[in-house]
Amino acid sequence: MSSKQTIVAISTPIGVGGISIIRISGSKTLNILEKVAKSTLAPTKWTPRQLYNCQIKASQYIENGMCVFFKAPFSYTGEDSAEFHIHGSPAIAEGVVRATIEAGAVPAGRGEFTMRAFLNGKMDLTQAEGVADLINSETDAQIKSAQSLVSGGLFGKITQIQDKIKKILAKIEASIDYPEEDIEEVTSNEAKIVIKDLQKTVGELLATYNTGRFVRNGVRVAIVGKPNVGKSTLFNALLGHNRSIVNERAGTTRDTVEDSFLHKNVKFLLIDTAGLRKTADEIEAEGINRSFEAVKGANIVIELGSREQGIGSIGIGEMPEGKEWTEELDGRRIVVLNKCDLLDPNHPLPSTPYPLLPISAKTGQNIDNLKDLLYQKTIATENIPAVMLTNARQHSATLEASEALLRAYTALDSTLDCVSIELLSAYKALGTITGKIATDDIVKQIFEDFCVGK
Repeated sequence: MSSKQTIVAISTPIGVGGISIIRISGSKTLNILEKVAKSTLAPTKWTPRQLYNCQIKASQYIENGMCVFFKAPFSYTGEDSAEFHIHGSPAIAEGVVRATIEAGAVPAGRGEFTMRAFLNGKMDLTQAEGVADLINSETDAQIKSAQSLVSGGLFGKITQIQDKIKKILAKIEASIDYPEEDIEEVTSNEAKIVIKDLQKTVGELLATYNTGRFVRNGVRVAIVGKPNVGKSTLFNALLGHNRSIVNERAGTTRDTVEDSFLHKNVKFLLIDTAGLRKTADEIEAEGINRSFEAVKGANIVIELGSREQGIGSIGIGEMPEGKEWTEELDGRRIVVLNKCDLLDPNHPLPSTPYPLLPISAKTGQNIDNLKDLLYQKTIATENIPAVMLTNARQHSATLEASEALLRAYTALDSTLDCVSIELLSAYKALGTITGKIATDDIVKQIFEDFCVGK
């Protein structure tokens, strides 16, 4: 990707539709418009951000459409840019793209318009990530999360934390550079309070990650258990329609089946799996192996048993060779006892060492309670935070900052030089989230907020 080139791409989905939009951006934009778009007014005289009716060169033919020019820096990318609004034929769209390339443009790379917006200071990295999330959003919660990023919610939060780090770091640097001022003790006492508060703020931000990633990516839920406990019936009941084949014969599910449902604006990705047992059938055995792979990649595992078959039906049964049911699963499991409609409802539930939810996938008994339990075990809050960490990059950088703050607090008992180093590490780690790392800010802060040499 080169910011010196003028780029072009189709911005609307490929396929037949009412309109297609072609976007170009770069220093040659006006020159390309003059070659490709003919209007009653020359493109050089167009009023920016105003649509003009044009005859647009589309390879071997002329397309009647609309054009708009955006003058730098008042555009999405911060560069001169333009859009062609044309009829929604893929052939016409490709023809217009070819015409712009012949006029001096080059095909844009993936995400290059947004990358240029970042490079030109139109947005930070979190906002750029928000743009991608907004495009891919499927639920109201995902839209709100993405809009928070695009509007600068996370950027503002990170900047606030960095500003606090800069202020205390400026004072610490001043006390190191000007020891004759005799201010180290005062700075150390103040630093303890400030760093402790910073640890709390960063910790609270870290705590939003699970909710943020589940809102952004959805929650993967694997349903596992022995044959004939009702996994496929439960799968269909949670979805609200028949997706998996249900049959009394054991071993009918030979592969994983996936579909999704929404609950409280969160997307849950369900995985129906083959019944877990030893089998000589190679196809069924492969399905069982895939069941274990589904468990490994799931955020939540519904371990399903059948009251009809007794408490012994709960569990995964005998392991295929080389497979282990690790203790780590315990934090992700929900144990469910199915077919409770077949026995006396007054009959007490069996005694188990783990919490047990009785359901009937056939009648719908407690299915809504199971959905609530899935939500509570992952989202863990009724009020989804307005500002959240939503991806691994943001989480990793915030965790790095948290660890640096812990080291800074510990170093207060030894030397301020070490405190300064760790605070700077925390500042830089947070800066990688937004893409704004500038140690010169700290130097400037010393002279603005701290009086030295009086």
